[in-house]
Amino acid sequence: MILHLAEDGIFIDYAIDQFETIAPGHNKFLIHVPNKNNKLKHIKKSNKVITATWPSKDYLNHLGDLTQYNFVVIHCLNNYKVDIINRAHPKTKFLWIFWGHEIYSTISQEKEKCLQPVTKSIMCNLQMNQFIKRVLVDKCKSILRPIYYRFFNKYVHDEHYHRAALKCVDCCATFMQEDYKVAKRYMSKKIEWQWFSYFSMEPLLGPLFDKKCNGHNILLGNSSTAENNHLEALAILSKLQLNAREVITPLSYGIDGYRDRVVQLGHQCFGDHFKPLILFMDIEAYNAKLQSCGIVVMNHYRQQAVGNILTTLWLGAKLYLNECNPVYQYLHKLGIILFSIEKELVPDNPSVLTLMSDAEINHNRKILLQEFSRENLLLKTKALIERLSANSTL
Repeated sequence: MILHLAEDGIFIDYAIDQFETIAPGHNKFLIHVPNKNNKLKHIKKSNKVITATWPSKDYLNHLGDLTQYNFVVIHCLNNYKVDIINRAHPKTKFLWIFWGHEIYSTISQEKEKCLQPVTKSIMCNLQMNQFIKRVLVDKCKSILRPIYYRFFNKYVHDEHYHRAALKCVDCCATFMQEDYKVAKRYMSKKIEWQWFSYFSMEPLLGPLFDKKCNGHNILLGNSSTAENNHLEALAILSKLQLNAREVITPLSYGIDGYRDRVVQLGHQCFGDHFKPLILFMDIEAYNAKLQSCGIVVMNHYRQQAVGNILTTLWLGAKLYLNECNPVYQYLHKLGIILFSIEKELVPDNPSVLTLMSDAEINHNRKILLQEFSRENLLLKTKALIERLSANSTL
């Protein structure tokens, strides 16, 4: 039996489908919900899951002795799962499906690498007003946390504790081996990598599967989080002759103060041609915006916005990424036609804003279909299950 620990997320139905296709009846999906009356919002296969609230008696009863399972699948390593791992018997076998923030937003060394100089300076200024409060709060937490943990039997959100859990994981699963190489720095030397993706191209794209880009606008970033490094990207774009192109910038979630600075600079650089998407949009309206963008600039140093990246590649957009971004390295290794922010998003590049040809679009689509076909997903999931169930039967 395989135990899956997850929350009510949009990817879990995909996981249920894959694991149940390969090992029908041998999966137990335990879904943490805020309270016992909580109704599932994203998971549609509700008959395939058990819901309970961590750390209730009901949840712990469903969890049981973890050594009884062939392995335990951690769908995103968040705080309570860190606690479960650290308390588990050493013989428990854990598969961690890597989401990204568990390393890039939690490990201090990696967080510091994600911001470019201007963005880092802006974030320091935004945080300065809360500096004294943060110091006092952190000091109080450092004193009270051990007491709280000891007497109330709760988990702690602590980087050291998080790192301890990482060292207990047996296998890291992600379709980008480049992410695994980053995570491995903080894990056991014996950690294995297995390929895994929740989605194939057709479910990911939905109604966009048979669509293409129909405009020459520019899509910049995916959220109002500092890891987008919007300020540096806007400075780069301001040196190009954009003419009537709009710079469409999704900012509907993230950090409010940071978003305000991005909007201010965007309007300074491009006036009414800067189009920040501040309010949440329905999917049809958002898809129409995506289709209008023939150029995509994602100025991250870390893995982020992978769904948007794959979608816009499929639509035929010209994609610019930083070469140090694991997503760039992964796509380049696959043979995808994409472009370097450092070397090619520059004023003296005569084809900097030239859109992709049909031949280039079809080339990228062929590779994406091969990598993210349902057949490949099931083949890799089967290999993953067989590898982790070696010397035992489901």
